[in-house]
Amino acid sequence: MVTADKKALRRALLAQRQLLSDDSVRSASFQLCTRLQTWLASQAVTQLALYRAFRKEPSLDPLEALWPPQHRFYPRIDASRGMEFRSVSYDTSFQRHSMGMEEPPADGPLLQPDKHTAIVVPGIAFDKRGYRLGYGGGYYDAFLPHFPGKVIGVCLNSFVFDMLPQEPHDAPVQVVITESAIY
Repeated sequence: MVTADKKALRRALLAQRQLLSDDSVRSASFQLCTRLQTWLASQAVTQLALYRAFRKEPSLDPLEALWPPQHRFYPRIDASRGMEFRSVSYDTSFQRHSMGMEEPPADGPLLQPDKHTAIVVPGIAFDKRGYRLGYGGGYYDAFLPHFPGKVIGVCLNSFVFDMLPQEPHDAPVQVVITESAIY
């Protein structure tokens, strides 16, 4: 059960994020990706699970050029199975999910994560302990406890807080990376 405070905070922060200019999000996204790529290089990562940005999330497009498609994976939501990650090819056409995000086709190779796999988790906000305020679907919270690799949260620095509301099922990330800091 999500608390009323968490729902209200989600609405307020989403409204605040929508006020950001496209140029400021694009610039911050580039800086964030530069910081993230440096961090990934230091971790011996061989597979990378990303997301396609929507609703003014930081864009990870700059990373796509640095990782070959067979080593990049994107989330697909299936109401009966939860979330899975599929790889893409250079000519993959992403499909729009009913919730608004772009996802890869269901026929791409399925991610088989190991300790050298990193997953980049979007969030509306994160706290410095690694807890995330997401959109409320719980897909990442269900997926992350069984993920053996590195778990990185990304958001803009103005959406990092000392502490966010937390529930027992919330799964923290190991590191939070923004355009100007690593927590």
